[in-house]
Amino acid sequence: ASLANTIGLNEEQVEALVSYLLDDLRYRKAVTLPSGVYADDPEFGLNKGNPRVIRQGNPNYGEIRWIGATPRQYRRQYIKKVLEINNLDFSNENVVKTLDNIWNWMKNIDGLLEGSSAAGYRISNSHLYFDTDHEWSKCSNCQRLSYRGGSLPCPHRHCNGTLKPIVIGSTQEHNYYYKLFKQSLIPIRTEEHTAQLDPDKGKEYQNLFKDGYVNVLSCSTTFEMGIDLGDLQTVVMSNVPPTVANYRQRAGRAGRRTSGTAYILTWTSDRPHDQTYYNSPIDIISGEVMVPNIILENELILQRHVNAILLSQFLRYRKRQGIDNNKLNTSGDFFDNVLSEKPHYDYIDEWVQEDRQYINSQLEAYAGFLTEGLRSVVENGLTNFQSDLRMLNDEHYQPITRYYIDQIDALGEMLRDASISTRDSQDLQSQLNYFRVLLSRIRGSERHTSGYLINYLSNKGVLPSYSFPLHTVELMLPKEARDGEHLRLERDLRIAIKEYAPGSEIVADKRIWRSKQPVFWKDTPPVREYRICEHCHHLDVAREAGVPLSQDDGICSVCHKTQGKKSRPRSFVEPDGFIADKNSGKPAKQYVNIEPNQMRSALIPASSLEEEAINKFVNLSYNTKGELLYVNEGVYGNGFNFPLKAFAFMSDEKDKSTKFSLGHIQTTNTLHIRFSGDELVHVPSPSDKSFWFSLLYAVLHGASHCLQIDRQDIDGVLFPRSSVDSWEQTIVLYDNVSGGAGHVKSIKENFISVLDEARRILNCNDCAPDTSCYHCLRDYSNQYHHKYLRRDEALNFLDILIASQEPIRADIPGTVRVNASAPANWLYEKIRYVRQSLKIAIPNLDARHPMGENITWLDTFGDLINKGCDVELYLQDLPAQTPEGYSLATHLQVLMDKGMKVWKIKEIPTWQIIIDLQTQEQRIISSENKKQKIILADSIDAKRLLTSTDKVAVKSIADEWQSLTKLVVDRDELKPPQNVKVISVRASSYPKREERDFFADFFKKSCVKMLIHDPYLQSRERIVNRLGNYIALAEEQGDLEKVIVHTKLAQDNGEQENAILELVDEFGDFIQFKYTADHDRYIEVERSNGERARIIIGRGLDFIRPDGSTKPTYIVIQDPIN
Repeated sequence: ASLANTIGLNEEQVEALVSYLLDDLRYRKAVTLPSGVYADDPEFGLNKGNPRVIRQGNPNYGEIRWIGATPRQYRRQYIKKVLEINNLDFSNENVVKTLDNIWNWMKNIDGLLEGSSAAGYRISNSHLYFDTDHEWSKCSNCQRLSYRGGSLPCPHRHCNGTLKPIVIGSTQEHNYYYKLFKQSLIPIRTEEHTAQLDPDKGKEYQNLFKDGYVNVLSCSTTFEMGIDLGDLQTVVMSNVPPTVANYRQRAGRAGRRTSGTAYILTWTSDRPHDQTYYNSPIDIISGEVMVPNIILENELILQRHVNAILLSQFLRYRKRQGIDNNKLNTSGDFFDNVLSEKPHYDYIDEWVQEDRQYINSQLEAYAGFLTEGLRSVVENGLTNFQSDLRMLNDEHYQPITRYYIDQIDALGEMLRDASISTRDSQDLQSQLNYFRVLLSRIRGSERHTSGYLINYLSNKGVLPSYSFPLHTVELMLPKEARDGEHLRLERDLRIAIKEYAPGSEIVADKRIWRSKQPVFWKDTPPVREYRICEHCHHLDVAREAGVPLSQDDGICSVCHKTQGKKSRPRSFVEPDGFIADKNSGKPAKQYVNIEPNQMRSALIPASSLEEEAINKFVNLSYNTKGELLYVNEGVYGNGFNFPLKAFAFMSDEKDKSTKFSLGHIQTTNTLHIRFSGDELVHVPSPSDKSFWFSLLYAVLHGASHCLQIDRQDIDGVLFPRSSVDSWEQTIVLYDNVSGGAGHVKSIKENFISVLDEARRILNCNDCAPDTSCYHCLRDYSNQYHHKYLRRDEALNFLDILIASQEPIRADIPGTVRVNASAPANWLYEKIRYVRQSLKIAIPNLDARHPMGENITWLDTFGDLINKGCDVELYLQDLPAQTPEGYSLATHLQVLMDKGMKVWKIKEIPTWQIIIDLQTQEQRIISSENKKQKIILADSIDAKRLLTSTDKVAVKSIADEWQSLTKLVVDRDELKPPQNVKVISVRASSYPKREERDFFADFFKKSCVKMLIHDPYLQSRERIVNRLGNYIALAEEQGDLEKVIVHTKLAQDNGEQENAILELVDEFGDFIQFKYTADHDRYIEVERSNGERARIIIGRGLDFIRPDGSTKPTYIVIQDPIN
């Protein structure tokens, strides 16, 4: 009471005010923390501080002021707001004085604040308590909830709303989060199930999941096939699988028992593949499963199967010699020449001599299943088998095991020195154990199954594996990694040079592993020079390691342009693996570090290939032995520093004078695509990077969707070729696996369908034509080229190319069927991005909004006029004499005043739209069904559209339009009657509006009766706030006697019923609700002189949102009604 008297507020207001101010300190964590709770505890998130509060003055580190230095401080602003609303002195001086009085009062409350004037204060945690039994209020402006009553204004910054009491139960009954928090908590344990775990760990997590101890399993494709978990209820996919078959396999993990209902949720990422199926989900859920296609021409796969046949024969041979099965299991028994027994590898030549006839018969039997052209692989199979084993033994197994053994011996010798300290001894023992584990892993044991012979040979590419041939390398874990024994961090080298590059981080089993540097097994790692032309993308690569590039005097041998800094010669080295940083293994948080490395790939030039002409414009060449160079050129292309010597993974030294790229050369299937033109089909300049990169990625994404190929399994590059007197650009697609997977061969066989799908992707509705987005051309892998990707030129080229091959209308050159996921969206996009002129002929105008947009078609025309475009509108029928028609007519008048021409015509021409006449982007558009004209409403009515960008065709249609029977529409023809006023409201968030801004003049005349018709008056916001404002305006003249409200009864009418009671309580019982209403939304009043007037609102009473922003709508006022 004493504080209330001092400030000038009542006790209820003071209690709420002090509580709000203490809430602010609590939010800032200016609270004493209980014993054992620390300010930087992860539960506090980013709020690591624990400040103390001083009254005023200059705060030290870790202190905050109670009274801010400027009036902008939150507490000063809120005190000012409270004083002003209560008609008290709200000067800066009195605001500071009020805060000072509250501060002194709080210090006098026993135990509320702990601390001292010198050290600052905190709220004592003993004064914090929680009570759920409150009467709740809701802000009329920001809609936030409060439990401190409604005696003060809303306490939130920049909000001037008032707090109104609510019934929390009925208000929150539709609140998802409120319901969620009322439920019992279910603990969630999430684990990983991927190929990064060894089989034993993966099986452990699988069993825990099956038994219910783990209830969320984050999986890679390891769970797609061959695992039955019985009553699995839910599958969540983090992206759309590449094929229908993949989707069915993954979705089919759930719902295998009839006792429950399966729930499958698929997240569609921002990439063309996912967005395609987002727009047409039925295609992935129940689409056609492609027939499995196995290509037998991959020589790497064939040789690995030959190796498997020969290895099985050799191991049988050794068993016949009396070797026990247990001695045939590990790579140590097979290769190691330091063990007590001679390794099996040393008996291979003996086996070949003794069993050659039987070996040859086995190979001949296998060759019988192959085509004539592939039998040579089998004929040379034995020689290649011996060569593969010899290379693996000499270049991998022997040098690595020798190094590990040497390290173990040296460390053991050092440990025998009695003079070393305990700490040094522990460090040496740690290193010794580390090398013993590494040796055991490569030799193989029960604990380290990666060293089992079959696993080792499969992993190193000698034997077949479950995937296409990979050049696998490992991210080795440092000796300090105590929790990584069960991990197998391996990638194909093509991917590893990116994901395992120095500085990059990956997550495995909930921990972050950061790459330190590459490792090498050879004493002198081979280094090769290369150069990629920045102009044409031509690749020069040294013939072999140590041989410099040929001199070119700084001129590209293909495009003959001067090569700048970006084309400078670089050196790449192929790593044998990578080692993680010693500080790796920390628990993963939300993000990992992804270095902005520059990844590039280029085709190594080879001898000329024989072309096959698909048509007069497209030539294809297929090559089963194309060679590609993949390089990671480091952050922003600056290369990497690391020691270039064998077994340096324990070293921290770096040669800063030399920088290298990480590289890998891969042999795979390639498809060369060369386009040629004529007088109709113009092929852009080979220097036009924007066109060529856009076309490249359109074809790649088109092939991925059309043929259900995982986008990561194919890629492409530009490949320049010298021609007679210049050079030309071609596109090369390739399989992303060694030896090829047959994907580009399938693309070759279905190339026209792929091009048509590429057109659909280029017809994106989510970005401007002169750019691109993640829904069409962009994805993570091509980010280096995002600056070049734009849809328009590539789309125009494919339109003309397809039209030249498949003419739909012989009389209109270049006519193609619009291939877009949503033709209506495509049309809207074409109109919205007109650059110079638009001529459009339609039956009539419509006020509805196109495809869910916030603006009408007339708004779109207005935007075109504002940016300087010429717009001509040809109408069969002018707007009708209806409220909607009055709105359209008024809007038309505004546009005509800005320069739009409007004509009245008798017949609609076949080609209804002409865009950008006499420009490079000119286009005509029509409905494919002549009886189904294009309309402009919330849809376009036409199911399929035709278009042409041919200059001759556009000029022909434009000439036909000149002969249309038409009359110029005068703006006076569109005037509404004298008693009608039209207001067009646009979507706006500023300035804040209220009903008085629009209808003050209407309600200045007294009203005795009021009829409100709106079927959607079902929430408190619409009834109490929106409807209440109209009634308040009508009541200001003091003559209002009766209000009748027609609306629909809400299905769950608790909130509606409470809001009606609140409205009646505020205004009186002359308000009557009737639960019958159709779609129309209007307010009709009867004045004291007997006249009637009406307000028609297109969007209804709630076109003003709670925060004062407005939805787009039209308002027609008829005063009086004739």
